[in-house]
Amino acid sequence: MIAGNSTDTRPNGPTLYPNERPKSNWDLQLRALLPNTKYFVFLTEPQYLPDQMNRIIEKATLSDSAELSELTYKSKAHWGYSEEQMEKWRDDLQVLAEYIENNEVFITRESDQIAGYYSFSKVSDSTIKLDNIFIDPEHIGKGFGLTLMRSFLNRVKKLEIATITLDSEPNAEQFYQRFGFKIVGQLKSSIPNRFLPIMELNLNH
Repeated sequence: MIAGNSTDTRPNGPTLYPNERPKSNWDLQLRALLPNTKYFVFLTEPQYLPDQMNRIIEKATLSDSAELSELTYKSKAHWGYSEEQMEKWRDDLQVLAEYIENNEVFITRESDQIAGYYSFSKVSDSTIKLDNIFIDPEHIGKGFGLTLMRSFLNRVKKLEIATITLDSEPNAEQFYQRFGFKIVGQLKSSIPNRFLPIMELNLNH
């Protein structure tokens, strides 16, 4: 659902709250992170949110490359793509040590294993690109995505960036819309008739 001027009242669906009417501690934190964004879409019943506030986010090391690559592959496969298609993407889904060394990559762990990560790169002095945000399928639905996005937005805020851009997995489009990202274009993918939403979040409006 795209942030706008109406409220989705479907049972157990997302609810749209105006910025001036925070409903929970999570709402208040995002409002502080993105004070210029008028509307957000939040989960109706975020039972797991209090626990996920205390998860540790740490910078990835070069030795995390193999584990991050495997996690990325498994997370992408979670969306139901065929084995044949996944093999075509295997090289593109590698998180190489060189990438970790030259970009910002941050991870969170569960039981000493990487449960999820995000990474971003600088496009210009005023724009960064969220390259990746992936969660191990075993931990999807447990609040890790929100934990990572919260960490990412906190980090970006300190960089005084004006715009965040990303190429979204089509199945994750609504996740980004919860944080105020809007579709500004589309990118043709290697699968016929499949397009990746190009999304942006303007931090100055």
